[in-house]
Amino acid sequence: MTRQLPRRLRWLPHPSRRDWHEEAWITDEFFPDGILADVTPKPGRRYIKATWPPRGRGRGEPMFSPRRIDAQLRAAEAIRLRCHERLTWEEIAASLGFADKSGAWRAAQRAIDRMERERYLRTH
Repeated sequence: MTRQLPRRLRWLPHPSRRDWHEEAWITDEFFPDGILADVTPKPGRRYIKATWPPRGRGRGEPMFSPRRIDAQLRAAEAIRLRCHERLTWEEIAASLGFADKSGAWRAAQRAIDRMERERYLRTH
């Protein structure tokens, strides 16, 4: 005969279901005084020791790895070619080794966004 748990202990809700909420005090540019926000993760979206760091797209590597430094230098060169040399995105992609014109544009856009974010953080 198998031993069963008492009826009230057979089912316990998973922590990420709707009867459990995680809240955090968030302060940002939209709420300078702060706001209590619901930051409950979706089921299966919480990292545990076995799944950290997140895999894919280079998020587990150091910020100053050779690959990331080369990508930033290539993005800076794409901006220089676009602004000073007046090349098209197709020509920039061909000269710097991007797969297509969208890769060159996205790299340049990431670099510009990063510069604007750093400028914003310095002034605020």
